[in-house]
Amino acid sequence: MTYFRSLGFLSLALLAGCSLTHSTVKVATAGGGTAVFAFNKNGAIPAENADVKIEKAVFDIDSTAKGGKYIFAFRERRGGIPVRVKVEDVTEDPIVTWVEDDHPHLVKGVWQSNCPPINLEDKTLGWLYTIDPSIRVYRFTIVNQDGATTVLNNASTYSEDVKELVKKLVEAPPAVSAPAPVDN
Repeated sequence: MTYFRSLGFLSLALLAGCSLTHSTVKVATAGGGTAVFAFNKNGAIPAENADVKIEKAVFDIDSTAKGGKYIFAFRERRGGIPVRVKVEDVTEDPIVTWVEDDHPHLVKGVWQSNCPPINLEDKTLGWLYTIDPSIRVYRFTIVNQDGATTVLNNASTYSEDVKELVKKLVEAPPAVSAPAPVDN
């Protein structure tokens, strides 16, 4: 097992031609903890257990608004009925809570939350401006109607290309609308 704080070493392994068909990576988390994730050639494999499978845990950039939003989703596999869902970024201190849903509902077995838009200059997004690719760790806590609680840590990777796009969006001048036509 290998320990990584960022994807820098993982990127080097890929460049060196190392096989990552089912490698595991140990990632540092908030409070001095660690979490272990499986990776393949496409990145982190979504977290799952017998009851739940994480479908989305990503920061989605909106280039027109110079912002973005987090999108989180999971699938209930055994028909559980969630009564509370919490999603936190536990990559580092301080832990940031992105979702606290006390009235979750499933659509065809899937829960999803689109967080409110965030300006790309928000301090919670400082990791987007680091040089190396990043691994972010999102902790899903799902409490079902029967009292069962599922806690899954999910890794999401953000490449250097994504980070470069963010920098360009922040540095770009604001959009200017075309002047109105003049009647002659």
